[in-house]
Amino acid sequence: MIKSLNNIFAAALRQFLIVAGFLFVSFEALAVEGCDPRVEKAQQSKATVRVAYDVAVTEEHIQKPDSVMSMTCFNQQAGINASGAASGGGGIFSGDFTSASPSGNPGGVRATIQDALQTFYTAYVDAMGADSGLVDYTQTALVNNPTCTETQDLWTEVKQGGVEQGVPNATITDLINGTMPLGGNMDFTKDWGTSATTDNNFSTFQADLAAQPPAWQPNYAPNNGFCNMLVTANVPGAACP
Repeated sequence: MIKSLNNIFAAALRQFLIVAGFLFVSFEALAVEGCDPRVEKAQQSKATVRVAYDVAVTEEHIQKPDSVMSMTCFNQQAGINASGAASGGGGIFSGDFTSASPSGNPGGVRATIQDALQTFYTAYVDAMGADSGLVDYTQTALVNNPTCTETQDLWTEVKQGGVEQGVPNATITDLINGTMPLGGNMDFTKDWGTSATTDNNFSTFQADLAAQPPAWQPNYAPNNGFCNMLVTANVPGAACP
C-alpha cells in the first residue's frame, strides 16, 4: 500500500515538474524587456520643452487686459474732482484737495490715490497697453487735465496689429539645442529665455537625450541565410530547418 502511494506521489511530482518547466519556458518566451529609465527621463524632458514652447506661444498670443483705471486716466479724473479750480470739485468745499494737506490740514487725497494707483498698476506689467507704452502706467499723480487718449490709442494698435505675428515655429532641433527661432516678439522671447537660462529646460533635454542607451542592433553576419536573419531579428514564429 505504501509502495503504491509512493509511486502515485512520484508520478504526480514528475507531472508537476513537467508542467512547471513548460510554464517557465512559456513565460520566458513571452518576457519583454522593460523601458530603460534613461529613455523615460528623455521623454519627460522632451515633454517639458514642448510645454515651455507652448507657454511662450500662449503668452505672446493672449494678452492680459489693461487696467480700466489706467485707460481712462483715473489720476486725471481724480485731479479734476479734487481740484480747487473753477471747474474742479474741490471748489464746492473748502478748496483744493489734491495736495497732501489741503488748507493746512491733513487728509489730502493726493498721497492716498497716488500710492494706491502705483501699487495697483504693478499687476498689469504684461498687458498690451503697458508693453507697448500706449497706456501710460507711470502717471499716478492727481492732475486737473480732462484730455485722455489712452483708450483710443490702444484700440488703434489692436486694429493695426490684428493677430500677433511674433510667434515663430520651433523645430525639434531648436528644442534640443535651445536655439530661439527667429521672429519672436517680446513675450515669446522673454518666456523662451526663462526656460533656457533660469529653468535650464533645453540643456536638460539635450543631456538626457545623450544619456540614453544605444539602440539594440542585431548582428547580421554576411554568411547567414534569410532564415537566420529572421531568427536574429526575433521575428515571431521564425525557425530554421
